[in-house]
Order: sequence, then structure tokens, then C-alpha cells
Amino acid sequence: MRHRTLVAVILSCTAGAALLAQQVQSRPDPQQPPGRDAAGQRRGVGTATISGQVVALDTGRPLSRVRVTLSSAELGESRVVTTDQTGRYAAQNLPAGRYNISASKPGFVSVAWGQRRPGRGGRPFPLADGERARGVDFLLPRGSVVTGHVFDEDGEPLVGAQVRVMRFSYVQGERRLTPAGSATSDDRGEYRVYGLLPGTYYVAATSTQSGTVVWSQSGELLSFTAEVGGVTVSSTGAGPVNVSSGQPPGAGFAPTYYPGVTSVADALPIPVGLQAEAGNIDFILQLVPTARVSGIATAPDGGPATGGSVTLSPDDGGVTGRFLGQNYSSGIRPDGTFMIMNVPPGRYVAFARGQGRRAGEQLFGSLPVAVSGADVTGVNLGLTPGLTVSGMLSADAGSSNLGNVTRVRVSLASLSSLPIPTPPPSGVLLDGSFSITPVVAGTYLVRVSGLPQSFALKGAYYGGRDVSDVPLEVRTGQNPAGIEIVVSDRVTEMTGTVQDADGQLLTDYTVVAFSSDASNWRPQSRYIQVGRPDANGQFRIRGLPPGDYLIAALDDVESGEWYDPAFLDGVRRGATRVSLGEGDVKTIELKLTGGH
Repeated sequence: MRHRTLVAVILSCTAGAALLAQQVQSRPDPQQPPGRDAAGQRRGVGTATISGQVVALDTGRPLSRVRVTLSSAELGESRVVTTDQTGRYAAQNLPAGRYNISASKPGFVSVAWGQRRPGRGGRPFPLADGERARGVDFLLPRGSVVTGHVFDEDGEPLVGAQVRVMRFSYVQGERRLTPAGSATSDDRGEYRVYGLLPGTYYVAATSTQSGTVVWSQSGELLSFTAEVGGVTVSSTGAGPVNVSSGQPPGAGFAPTYYPGVTSVADALPIPVGLQAEAGNIDFILQLVPTARVSGIATAPDGGPATGGSVTLSPDDGGVTGRFLGQNYSSGIRPDGTFMIMNVPPGRYVAFARGQGRRAGEQLFGSLPVAVSGADVTGVNLGLTPGLTVSGMLSADAGSSNLGNVTRVRVSLASLSSLPIPTPPPSGVLLDGSFSITPVVAGTYLVRVSGLPQSFALKGAYYGGRDVSDVPLEVRTGQNPAGIEIVVSDRVTEMTGTVQDADGQLLTDYTVVAFSSDASNWRPQSRYIQVGRPDANGQFRIRGLPPGDYLIAALDDVESGEWYDPAFLDGVRRGATRVSLGEGDVKTIELKLTGGH
């Protein structure tokens, strides 16, 4: 009977320290009844078993009620089992296959089998028919913690502030600030965000508190009073504001990054180690004048749009507002009017979606809005129907017959930072035609899925450009038609293995293949692909467009990092050059190039 090993993740508590791999030896059969299978067996029933134990990394104590999730193509629906009081689990009646296995419990860092460090992907676990794989064990690190206080402009604890801990990661090929955890400050202004991975974080706080303000004739803030949890709180302060004629503005707290700045570019990064606590992350929120933004959303016939909503997104690429969790929005009333309250100063884009007079008609519109502290009225959002993108799909000359294309789907990948809805993908009809609707004006990449295994996308052409690589601009009032999607069965392919410096065959690595032309280093580019080894240590990269490429084998890569031009520029120096013609199949032996 084969024994299994688990690569557990261990990181020293000092920031930036290297992560070490620790093997956990196989354990004997569980002596206690394992946890119950929580997902049931709906399909993918077999004769194999995977079992093991989950313990805490810091104490070595068994952990109960840990969710162990198993997934594979052969299994179909994911299977979830839970550990018993001894930390043991067993997943039974499994079909043979390659399994992704992970363990998770609130307050702990989730761990995938075979991962090298927290937050990275794991390795598939090969399982033979009838096999009883024992000792598939996990060491769970406790989540890291960020804690501190939020104060108002007078230095008093701010109750009910929403605190978000964020980190940069790759989303759709772009490096963005994404949420990692959140908390609400208590009566002491204290917050605590737990369960974090080790890494570098940014902390931001917001407050929805607003209330009565008193301003001096010269525009100085004299006092501010608000209701918080049924309790009246007040503060005083002085700060010049621009007060227009008419009703003076309200006041609210501006979204703020630690250590007290309004831009993430000026924020202070906070390094957090494994199972570590970063404390005393304290900062003060500033009281600023807030305004109401109001107007009307109109349909194409000039009448009011009904239903739907209007949302204000910061006009800074969407990073600050989206990931601070601000939701400056309002529903559209039956008469088409809307009013958004308590908006702090800044530049925004108002995006509206509503309904027209015809049943099921969806309308969309956007408009830039500047807020400087005074109410903004009379915003007229003219909404127009969603657009249609259509065309034909066909195989190129010399390819075999595509056969039944009704399983093929054509979709649009949005490159907009606005909260616009993703258009539903279109199925391809028997004659090869497709039609995507409703589409909001913006920029998109054309994507194809569901092709027969022997085919790959050659290109999507519109206006003399390949819009699978260069964005398709969909403009208001225009319905791009005649997009020609061409697929081919002359597909490029690279296969091979990777060796270490001693010539030993490796079974855990990531291969990155990317165009030698840096102009193709873009998010979601078809000229960039990655490969992982199979059970025999062999990688396979298929479907790259013909051209000249660089290929490198790395031992540690963050998911999506391969789209970052700075990352690729650092990797290219140790990469191997490969030229791919149409339909070329090449075998390449690589050496591990290590980190980056």
C-alpha cells in the first residue's frame, strides 16, 4: 500500500521570511470513526478511499469540524467531509482520478494538498481504483491578525466604523487591491480582523455616520451631531469648506487609508507574518462636507426610466471606491428621479441601469459627476437600450469539419472599471451565427469556449483587427455586426519536462510561456499561457497563436502574476526561446530557473 506525503506550509513570523516545506509522514488507519460525508454521493462513485488527520500548526493538537474538500473531473460534484474530535477524516467510495484536496476552518488559513506556501495553488493527488490512501494529513496555520483603533477628528473613539484589510492580487490579469477581511469598530473604536494569510496589507476605514452640522459664515465647521446606535454623539472642530449659496452641505467621514491618507498611493503597507499579529494600526477619520447627488434617468423616448438603480463609482479606475466597499447608490423612483445621499468630495462616474416602457427592455447610461461639498442637482442620465454584438463562427481553410457547433459559446470579457453587467454569452447556431445582447457601451475582448478538443481559436476579426487580442470598443448607438471568429485544428502545442540543477526530474513547478514581443504582455492575453505537470511530471501548453515565444520553468508563481509586464521582464533573462508555426508540436526540456 502506497503512503502519501503532505507538503505543509510553514513561514517564519518575521515579515518577508522564506517559506519552508515540511513533510508529514503517513499515519496509520484511523482508530476512531471518521467524520460524516456532508455532501453525499450523487455521482462519481468508486472504490477508493482518502483519509488523514488535520492538526494545528502551532500546537500540534487535532482539529475537529475542519472541512476537507475533494474535487476532480471524475468525481463530478465536489465532496466535503468533516473531521471528528481526533481531527481525522475519511472520504470513501471515490473513483480513480486526480484530486484537488483542501482543508479549511474559521480562524485558520486554508491549506491545499501539496501547496508550497499560503495562498498558492496545490498539486493534484493521484488516486488509483480501489486504493486506500492513508496519511493525507494537513497542518493548519492560525490566521494572522490586524488590530487597532479608529478615532474621529477630535481623537475620540469612532463607533461603528467599517474597517477593511486589503492586499494587492491579480484579478483578470490586472494587479488590483482586493479585500482580505473586515471588521466593525466597537465602543472603544477598536477593531480586529483575523484569519489572514501572511503578506503585505493596506487598511482602510469608512463610516456612514452623518448628521446635523453647524458652519460659520466663513465656512468653518463649528459642530457636528449624529445618531449612532440610538445614542447621540457630537464633535467640534474647525476646517474650511466651500459653501455655495443656498442650503449648506452636510458632513460625513471621508474614506481613509492607514495612517490617515485618502489615496492608496500614500498609504503605508503593513507586513504581516504567518500566525502573527500586527497591532496598533490606529488612525483618524476626517470630517468632510458631504452632498446629495440627484437627478432623473430618462428613457430613449424622453419619458422616465423605471426600476433599476444609479451608482457612483470613483473616477480613479475603480480601485479606491470598489475595494473600500463604498456604495453610493440610489434606486430609481417610478417618475425616473433618484437621490444619492452623503457623497464625499471627489470625481465620480454615475452608472445607471433601468427599464424602458417595453416589457423586458433593459436600459443603461453613464455620466461623469464632480462633487465638491455642495449638493449636485439636475443630473440628467439619458439611458439607451443594451447593444448587440453579432457575427459568424467558422473553421479556417484546410481545417476539418467543425461538426455540431451548438455547444460553442461566444462571450465578451469586459475591461471596464465601472460596475457594468457582464453580457450573457451567446450560443452558436447551426449556421455558425451568434448574437450577444444586451451589451453596455465599453471595451471588451472576444472569447470562445466549448470548442471541440482538436480546435482552438485562431482569431476574432472586426474592422481589420483581431479583437481577441486588441479590445473591441462598443459605442453607444452602435451594434457591432459581422465579427468573424475563425477557429482551426492546426493547433500549436508544447510539451516537455523540467529538471533541477542536478538533472532530477521534477513533478512540482509552473511553466510560463509568453510572447517575445512585449506589446503582447497584456491582461488576459492569448499570447501568455501557463502549464503544470501531470502525474508523470510532464507539462502541456496548447493553443498559443503562432509566433516567437519565451518559456521558463519556475518553482513559485502567484496566480495571474504571469500577466504582469514587470514579472515577465524579470523572467525573460533565463527563459528559453521557441518559435511556433501553425500546427507546430514541440517537445522542450527545461531547467528550473527558481524564483523571480
